[in-house]
Amino acid sequence: MSTHDAPPLRVWLCSLALWLGGIGMLWLAGEDLRQARLQAFVDTQAPRISDYVRQQRSTQKPAIVVMGNSLMRNAAPIDGLDGYPWLRVVYFDPTYLFQLRAVLAANPPDVLVLQNELLLPALFGDGITAFKRLQRYLREWQVILQSHAGDRSQRDAGLRQYMQRTQENRVECTAGISQFQALDDMSRRIRTFYRPGAIDPAALQAVRDLSAHTKHLILLDIPRSLPIEKRFGADIQAWHAKVLQQLGDLPRVRGARLSKSQPRQCYCDYMHIQPECRAPLDRAMKQLIRETLSPS
Repeated sequence: MSTHDAPPLRVWLCSLALWLGGIGMLWLAGEDLRQARLQAFVDTQAPRISDYVRQQRSTQKPAIVVMGNSLMRNAAPIDGLDGYPWLRVVYFDPTYLFQLRAVLAANPPDVLVLQNELLLPALFGDGITAFKRLQRYLREWQVILQSHAGDRSQRDAGLRQYMQRTQENRVECTAGISQFQALDDMSRRIRTFYRPGAIDPAALQAVRDLSAHTKHLILLDIPRSLPIEKRFGADIQAWHAKVLQQLGDLPRVRGARLSKSQPRQCYCDYMHIQPECRAPLDRAMKQLIRETLSPS
């Protein structure tokens, strides 16, 4: 094709504008669905929390609520440990802590265990960057557009049913991930969040608010596999220390680390512990709860 046969510049510009407009519409629809999923999660978990705490109060048993992301799902049994039943709440978007602060303040547990990653910015749970989020929207474009165009009430009802199932005791794993992929992913997270000391201000304020109502609030660090901890453990611990420093004026808040890291074989993707290797974490969690409820 000669230069004389090429489309005029205005055609290219119109095509580019249409493409960018389509991407923009997909982004907005994807964000709308993401917020709807988050709201469905909050709507289903708020009554779980209030019902559980009230039930524990009625039987004069300690109320223990454990919250985190998929690392917590793999590390903490769904119903607690022998002698220490708890309510476990897990979701990938860390902003849910701020969304649930009101119900937690109105129904304060005796012990609130928060995975420290709940204090990271929202993009941490979405693959670190907005570009990563957009890539996911491009992969899910059919689901997103159908959700956006369909009946909102039916969509929201379906999302609430789905979110109720997300609390089941299934193992979260990324199949086939290599050590290079795991280290590369964690390296981006370290550069983007941990080394700059990124702390979500809303989550930080939620912890401050909750500390006024909850007797014991524990910020828990969950170790990853030895290769991850060997390379990035110092950065993670430095960030954890900075979070605790920001909350140092709150006597009811303390930090803890859940046992030691284990060999790579104990993790399905270098980060999520396998159930058969969870015994040391179970012992550490049980001891942590025991010491919190019955300090010497």
